[in-house]
Amino acid sequence: MGPATAVILLGHGSRRAEANQGLHDAARDLRAVLGGAWVEVAFLQLAAPTLADAVADCVHAGADRIVVEPFFLYAGAHVLDDIPRALEALRRDYTHVELLQAPPLGIHPKLAEIAAERLKEVLS
Repeated sequence: MGPATAVILLGHGSRRAEANQGLHDAARDLRAVLGGAWVEVAFLQLAAPTLADAVADCVHAGADRIVVEPFFLYAGAHVLDDIPRALEALRRDYTHVELLQAPPLGIHPKLAEIAAERLKEVLS
């Protein structure tokens, strides 16, 4: 991805800190899978840091390209409307930085495997 590329794993956010911890754990795991890539966390609402704060932190740390990965299963209103609108505003503030939005997680066969695993945990 290059040394000046940051990834922001973007979650919805919750008032409950323990709910937000899952995104931090996912970011840690993604960092490991990507071989130590620069991965930060941000939340759309109800928790900090916000997307704007995370982008500002990445820019100030030297990022010249930021990929926002929505940690959402489906392309609903947040993914289709809210995130693109927020990124467009941030692009006006950081004209020298490439801001990209990755697709949401979406449906994948591994999700069915995970769902089956969770069901087995309950039923055993």
